[in-house]
Amino acid sequence: MTFFRLDTNLNSNLNTITFHNAVTFKSTSYSDGRAFVGRYPDDPYDRFWHPSGVVDGVVTVARDNMSFIKNFTDIPGLALANAITPASSNATTLLVPSSETDLGDDTYYYNFYFSEVLKAAYQNKSRSFDFLVDGKKLNNNGPIIPPYQSYFGNYNHRGRRMTAGSNISLVNTRDASLPPILNAMELFKLIKSGLTNGTNENDVKELKILQGAYKQLQSWAGDPCLPQGFTWDWLNCNMDDPPRVTELHLNGFGLDVILPDFSGLTALEIIELSNNSLSGQIPDFLGTFPHLKEL
Repeated sequence: MTFFRLDTNLNSNLNTITFHNAVTFKSTSYSDGRAFVGRYPDDPYDRFWHPSGVVDGVVTVARDNMSFIKNFTDIPGLALANAITPASSNATTLLVPSSETDLGDDTYYYNFYFSEVLKAAYQNKSRSFDFLVDGKKLNNNGPIIPPYQSYFGNYNHRGRRMTAGSNISLVNTRDASLPPILNAMELFKLIKSGLTNGTNENDVKELKILQGAYKQLQSWAGDPCLPQGFTWDWLNCNMDDPPRVTELHLNGFGLDVILPDFSGLTALEIIELSNNSLSGQIPDFLGTFPHLKEL
């Protein structure tokens, strides 16, 4: 399981979604090309991928030519090298194993990846199926025909409410002669509601002033306060909406010259500046913070 803030650049196909920076997701990624939980060195998002477990009536099939494996913008090629499919070649439905989805009564976003493993199957268009959640077909732009040496992604853009009893299934269309396949999938569960646009904009501007003055602070990027528990190392924040910076812990950073004016951080309660080499007189702005308790 991976916990992270889902940014809109996670997947080029998800850029149409308006995700706010404070939304926290619990992510699970499965690849039928893995024998153990781990990473792929060429994964652009450095995800942990879980192998599919042993499921009755389901087998793993390998790509017929591994030399064609290549990486894609959103997913490493090796994650698509194998696929699960019904054990019987006469089967017409692949029910995504519930052991892989671990669904609960929550809102989910998902990515499902399909890539044909047999060149002949693609040439003959032998594999064609629909994507259903709780019996409702969700591929409204036509059947899924997995491409060879590439992939098709079925992405949920708006979030879908599912329960422990929900099922995800791939069902053959009438003209299919081979059962459905699934190469990899990702599930994202919304675990923090109360959307916010991120840290207070004025606080962010003030922190940029500090970073502009000191190279030592420029290694930190992204949202300063979010997700909760992953704030920048040298500050703390409250959980207002939007969050405010309440503490600066700049002791021992080797700061020199005169402090820039960061009086716009009006929610500050603690400022630590010891063990630095600051010069000049104590700036007047340090006496203007309305909530300051410790300097």
